[in-house]
Amino acid sequence: FCKTEVSGYGWMDLGAASFIIIAGWASAFSSSSSKYNRQTATSTATLAKKAIMKCAPLLLIGLVRLATNKGLEYQEHVSEYGVHWNFFFTLCCVEGFMVVWKGIKRNLASNNNNLPVDFILALFMMIPYQIYLSYGGGQDFIENGKRRCNNDGFICNAYVANREGILGVIGYLSLRLLSEDIGRISLLPRMGDSTKQSNDKQMVQRRLFVASLMLWMA
Repeated sequence: FCKTEVSGYGWMDLGAASFIIIAGWASAFSSSSSKYNRQTATSTATLAKKAIMKCAPLLLIGLVRLATNKGLEYQEHVSEYGVHWNFFFTLCCVEGFMVVWKGIKRNLASNNNNLPVDFILALFMMIPYQIYLSYGGGQDFIENGKRRCNNDGFICNAYVANREGILGVIGYLSLRLLSEDIGRISLLPRMGDSTKQSNDKQMVQRRLFVASLMLWMA
């Protein structure tokens, strides 16, 4: 149950990822409601306000956690999220992005078609990022890079000090987007399906099995 220090994966990685995936499933249910589908196009100002309202509590909790960890000298593993970053900051970025993304989808009326737009966007994030990690020196930079830049620029130093958390947002965003489509396709009933509870349960089990099998193969 310890944190993974150098490479590989542990139970704590599964916990953080599961939190993101379950949030995506819950969002898929709420997005399929009639109330959501009746909403009209949203202005940029309204989207920004919604994103701020969504992120503010998470940002506040993240700042409190940062202050208490530093003030109490609580044991920290900077290789997990960085020197100052924590999971609440990651959640803030993910949820803020999702608010804006859903507003964009609504404005483009993409909720009225069957295109897996969340899955497509996730691929556009995952593939270039994995190429950067595997062939662009990203993995070595994250694991072995310095914590300070050669210059004294605040932005550069803040980035390299918290590179694990900042770059990790890309992976968590991909998981969030994928889980939205998995939830929508696998868990939600479709038109024409049997309304019997037993049949619905078997249908969901089959869809989840197929989705799980495809993801493990991938």
